[in-house]
Amino acid sequence: MEPVQNTTGTLTRRGFLKTTAAAALVAGSASAAGFAALTPKTASAQSDEKICTTYCNACMGCPLEAVVRDGNVVLTRAKEIEGAPIDQKRMCARGASIPTLIVQEKRIQYPMKRAEGTERGAGQWERISWDEAIDTICAKIKEYQAEFGSGSVCSFTYGTTEPRNMYNLNRLENVAQFSHQNRTTDFALTQGTMYTAGGFYYQGGADMDLVSQMSTFVVWGHNPIVSWPNAWHYIADAIENNDCKLIVVDPNKNTIGQKADLFVSLQPGTDAALALGLAKIIEEEGKTDDAFMQQKSCAPFLVKESDGRFLRKSDLEEGVAADADDFAVWDEATNAMGYASTAQNPVLRKKGIEVAGQRCNTAYSLLIDRINEYPIEMVSEVTTVPEEAIRTFADLLCRPGMADIFQGYGIDHYGHGFNTIAAVSVLRIMRGMVPEPRMSYPLNSSGFDETETEHPAIVQSLGTFMFNDLLDTGKYTFPGVTAHMGEQVMELPDVTVEQPLKMLISFGANIVNSAPDRNKTIEAYKKFDFLVTANIEWCDTADISDIVLPAATIQEVGGPIGMNGCLVWADKAVEPKFEAKSDYDMANLIGRGLGLDEWFQEEFDEGMKHVVNTAMSAAMGIDADKLKEAGVMYVGAVPMPAYMTMTGKLQFYQENPGPIENYGQPMDPASIALPHWEPPMEAWPVTAGGFDANPLAEKYPLIVTAGTRRFRVHSYYGQNPLLREMEINEPCVRINPVDAEARGIEDGSYVRLFNDRGHAVAKATFSAGIRPGCLDIDRGWQRSQYISGCNNDLTSKQIVDWTCPTYAYHDCLVEIEPWDGVVAESQE
Repeated sequence: MEPVQNTTGTLTRRGFLKTTAAAALVAGSASAAGFAALTPKTASAQSDEKICTTYCNACMGCPLEAVVRDGNVVLTRAKEIEGAPIDQKRMCARGASIPTLIVQEKRIQYPMKRAEGTERGAGQWERISWDEAIDTICAKIKEYQAEFGSGSVCSFTYGTTEPRNMYNLNRLENVAQFSHQNRTTDFALTQGTMYTAGGFYYQGGADMDLVSQMSTFVVWGHNPIVSWPNAWHYIADAIENNDCKLIVVDPNKNTIGQKADLFVSLQPGTDAALALGLAKIIEEEGKTDDAFMQQKSCAPFLVKESDGRFLRKSDLEEGVAADADDFAVWDEATNAMGYASTAQNPVLRKKGIEVAGQRCNTAYSLLIDRINEYPIEMVSEVTTVPEEAIRTFADLLCRPGMADIFQGYGIDHYGHGFNTIAAVSVLRIMRGMVPEPRMSYPLNSSGFDETETEHPAIVQSLGTFMFNDLLDTGKYTFPGVTAHMGEQVMELPDVTVEQPLKMLISFGANIVNSAPDRNKTIEAYKKFDFLVTANIEWCDTADISDIVLPAATIQEVGGPIGMNGCLVWADKAVEPKFEAKSDYDMANLIGRGLGLDEWFQEEFDEGMKHVVNTAMSAAMGIDADKLKEAGVMYVGAVPMPAYMTMTGKLQFYQENPGPIENYGQPMDPASIALPHWEPPMEAWPVTAGGFDANPLAEKYPLIVTAGTRRFRVHSYYGQNPLLREMEINEPCVRINPVDAEARGIEDGSYVRLFNDRGHAVAKATFSAGIRPGCLDIDRGWQRSQYISGCNNDLTSKQIVDWTCPTYAYHDCLVEIEPWDGVVAESQE
């Protein structure tokens, strides 16, 4: 093969990628046998073949083409996206493996029920008809709702092929007035970014057009080369074409860390301290973007000392309309109070301002007080990052040109995740990094057409962490707190949620596998009187169910999605295999079986039109018919008139915070009015920064995290035989050789990770990139794929940040030892 060269005779990165891509195709022919089952031997070149629009649902929703021959998807490939200003024609191994996914042996083929007289988890099943399955499910729903109330039936509507739109599932749980089981995952990233910046950036691909323009780009707690592989090339383009400096922050040197100009390894869970310490340096060196903060942020707003709220026009004048209630600032141009919308030069750094009997400080002056609590010496001590590296980090953030920070889910998986996300947002605001307000194109997933303004609703939202108590006692109590608002102090009492639970219907995902403290999850799930699971493939959650339903893949259903800056209407490429049905059809069947026929009249194509046909789409000249005909439309990010925060400005100060998911938990607003750092709730094995080590670390001294992997998304794709050929076919744990030697562990040997919650047996893999004192275990392997235990047997359901109930997967201490070959008893 001739190398691809440019005119100077040197091999470019792009040329190298083309060369290696071609080589990969040749090498991949050795695995072509894996697709043999997809095409009958009788197929020939004359077989009917069609090309369908589809997409991969693994991470970024990449638009694809499916080649269909003899009723089977035999090939998937990246699809051209007309009108896209950047090259988005990409597909990774997960997308390429879809043909195998559709026919893999682990697919659930028929409705099944647990064999009469057998225990959950015993593995004894009987095939039943769809009629029997739906009749049984509906009878159970009616029985429990009649005796224990409508909320005694709980639904989990994550969708069997997320991120497909879950319109009809959401319709069902509202109209039937179920309780809703929430994921309780990733809320810190969601809430932290929404409250501070008004939305996600670089999540889902809609902002990737900005990345190639960067001169400095920070990837913080994220490994997109592995988790979102098609995002990497935008970063690589910036490095190659724009001399972009890449900074990566992570405890362990992951894949993208190997590409960094500056890799910052820090003590797990100290990200907020590092961010606030960097902010202090930038302020002290006079490198803030004051003009940006004056115009785009809450920095100049006056904050009342009396109650911690912003001073508004309505505090000073009577009869002010809500849409005219401007924020008070101190205008340096007039040396008097003014309003944010009209002041010529609002002051940022000023305290003790008297306005109409109210003593006020600018929000930015309060932030300065907060970041002054994080001198570089203290930050270096708690993070273990050398002072020189911290200063280098600050210098790179202040390089000329565009800069921004790509935050990942890795930093929200600790007990105080919201504060971490908010602290990183401080840097973005101070340096003027946040782009103009924009959002990904929203589809309507509510379950109701925009004209259906009156409809029943779910009873309440419940976190999985509440299930054990609710199932035991019918109650869950949140502890009260002492809340502070400026000079005001309030005692908030305990809050008790009362909801007997009897039945759970789980559409998709795999909570028994993915929720922390798996043994507690199983204990709770087994207490449900009746458990239904719908999924594409057999999984841990199906194992302990009473009825299991076979769900169809995207290629067997089609429908719209908005991801990656595109709107896609996927074709129904093939008929559902076996007896699989779509989420939409399952919702229709259950809804009609409950006598709710009036709400479930429309079949799939008609129902999906409500997903696309919104007021926004009409204003943009888009409708479902046009999208269906086009297959793919590039819409990019939609400009917004203001940031989608409480004030319309970027906010590092929260005057009246509230949770995105409110279960009734009390909170102390002062604890999150400004970001701060405190150690992880469990994973703190050191004494530093005035905080003593967790005594538990004497018994369990190692911090374990579960990093992302290239060939799976959590447990999804984890049983795909083609992908299993491409990576090691069993769970592994990565360990630094220093920690391994101290414990007599050999590379490639089996080891046992354990703590008081459970254990997991995995194969040890030595890696100098793993920080000493840390372990990195695979996530997403089914329990049946482990020799014993499971990675989430180790993690905790404890939640300490009630402002943002989110599972702290990485906030976990363990010990590790050579495995003695004994398979310990574990909940199955």
